[in-house]
Amino acid sequence: MDKYPGSGFYAAAAKRGGPKEPDITQTSWAFDWAAGSGIVYALFDGRTMSKDDAKSNHSRGNFPDLQKLFEKADQSAPAAQEKILGDIEQKLIQDKAAHVSVYFEVSHQMAGSKLGGVQVDGGWGDLSVIGAYVKK
Repeated sequence: MDKYPGSGFYAAAAKRGGPKEPDITQTSWAFDWAAGSGIVYALFDGRTMSKDDAKSNHSRGNFPDLQKLFEKADQSAPAAQEKILGDIEQKLIQDKAAHVSVYFEVSHQMAGSKLGGVQVDGGWGDLSVIGAYVKK
């Protein structure tokens, strides 16, 4: 496995066609919901894409049928723009399945010789201490 250099990571990871172009790169992305301006434009606006720019190897999609909506959002007031970007997001998720998480890595630990009732919350995927108790 080749590793990227510690300094200049983003410059190296953002280039395509190099001698050591990666097949798979594990990264993370923080969503800025509920406003889609950060992720929707960054990953799915075809006007920002070129053949030699990998944008740090995040998956990207250029869907010609959505480009008119991006252009319309650019010309709209902020409230209308948020609605249009939300519509684009829904089309990406529901119609195109363009943004699907592969897996969620979660590791939570809580230990104690007299600890009971701690469970993983089904909604948040984090430890829930609602039913926790100390054993006698």
